[in-house]
Amino acid sequence: MKILIVDDQTSVVNGLVKGITWDGIGIQEVYPAYNAYEAKQILLNKDIDILICDIEMPRENGLVLLKWIRDQGMDVECIFLTAHAQFDYAQEAIKMGSFDYILQPAPYENIKAAVCKAIHKVIEKQNQKEKSLYGELYLSQKEIIKDKVITDMIEGRMTDEKYQSFYQAGNLPQWNQKCYQALIQIFHMDISINQFGEELLHFVILNVGTELFSSYEQEIILTVRENMNYLLTIYGENNYLMDYFGVIRQLEMMKMVLEKYLNGRMAIYVGEAVTPSGIREQFNQLNNMKTENLAFNNQIFLINEEKGNHKARFSDYHLPQLDRWIKYLKQNLCNTVRTEAYDYLNQLAEQKKLTQDMLMLFHMDMIRMLYAILEDNHVEPQEIFAKYHSKEIYLKATQSLKNMKVFVDSIIRIAEDGQKNYYESFDKVDTIKRYINENIEKNIKRSDIAEYLHMNVDYLNRVFKKQTGMALSEYIIMEKLNAARQLIKTTMLPISFIAARAGFSNFSHFSKAYKKVFDISPSEERKENKAD
Repeated sequence: MKILIVDDQTSVVNGLVKGITWDGIGIQEVYPAYNAYEAKQILLNKDIDILICDIEMPRENGLVLLKWIRDQGMDVECIFLTAHAQFDYAQEAIKMGSFDYILQPAPYENIKAAVCKAIHKVIEKQNQKEKSLYGELYLSQKEIIKDKVITDMIEGRMTDEKYQSFYQAGNLPQWNQKCYQALIQIFHMDISINQFGEELLHFVILNVGTELFSSYEQEIILTVRENMNYLLTIYGENNYLMDYFGVIRQLEMMKMVLEKYLNGRMAIYVGEAVTPSGIREQFNQLNNMKTENLAFNNQIFLINEEKGNHKARFSDYHLPQLDRWIKYLKQNLCNTVRTEAYDYLNQLAEQKKLTQDMLMLFHMDMIRMLYAILEDNHVEPQEIFAKYHSKEIYLKATQSLKNMKVFVDSIIRIAEDGQKNYYESFDKVDTIKRYINENIEKNIKRSDIAEYLHMNVDYLNRVFKKQTGMALSEYIIMEKLNAARQLIKTTMLPISFIAARAGFSNFSHFSKAYKKVFDISPSEERKENKAD
């Protein structure tokens, strides 16, 4: 609910804005304006419900502003605040349909009480408008309004009082009259929905359902849900409801006719008889049954059977093959792992254990398997993850058997790439060594080598240490010291020059490193070679 306060006195506007706890009475937005021009700009850009306005204002008074509002067709409740007790003002305000007329000065409590009354009137008008909209829609398109009523019930927007007014306007089940619900899920059609058309598909399902149930004096409402899902509500014309098994029989016939006509596959999830007040809860149960049909079995599922079925629990999950699959992947037996993983999932489906809980645990094990391979090969997941594994594949994996198989295939391809990177690391180490030898006189940093090879610095170091058993920084120092030692032994170049040529800018650091590695100082090394 939004309110606009208009007065040419700043103190009056600010006092009203701050003096009343607006959110406590259901006002979410309060807009101030200090003349009619500012008020019009707000009215044109915001859906204002209530206006508090002074009458005496310069250039354009409040009565003229209210006339402009009415001319624009805006449905705004107006409360006038004025210090002028003039009869002609009050008469004109009433004539233009102002909600209230308050003389200033007035306590904030009085203004608040007037606003509360205006709020109730706004709500009442909104309810009447909604009912009127439903009524007009029902007269023109009965099926659409019935669809709308059921949709509002499913989504929690329908009350007993509202429903009674809609029931009286047309052919809907009474509030205490029981009805059946069946959720229809179409998996596949040979004809593309874009070619067939959603309206035509709705028409076909509605016509087949009407023909099958009308001979039993049953009415149906077909409510469109998302992605080729339809909710069928079945109820009696004269409060007569056919028996449950009769409904199942007609639904089996409906399924057979539609699958033949559409050349497709579908499942139907059937609830028990409930009154309209129970439609929302039961629809959620049917929707959960649909969610658990991860193998897309095209059959009729009964809610009372589903309640009695033993569902696989977390404790039932066991995947002893995981360690073996990790070994197989290390041996590059990827197709074997893929086949066994598919077989395991198919077995879960056959045993009716393929729940989302089970797929979630399996999903976690596949991630564990992948990380075991990548960690063993010292490969960073982010370096190859984006190549084969999209966010969509990851998020949708637990939604169906088909999606999980796509996920498994993605995981295995990542593992294959990780193995490939492992063997390629041998070539990378040779390249690293060659780079160091060719730049031995420079102050070589790991970041320089990483940039040269387009690799992450930490990953570079892990690859090198995996293959050589030595940290890259240690190897660089050793190669520099070996090069310096060779020059000390074979030439008469000054040792300080040799240190600089080996890339040591600090001679003291060079001498200490030399002594630590070779257990002899550079000068002692030179003397020993002279003696020889």
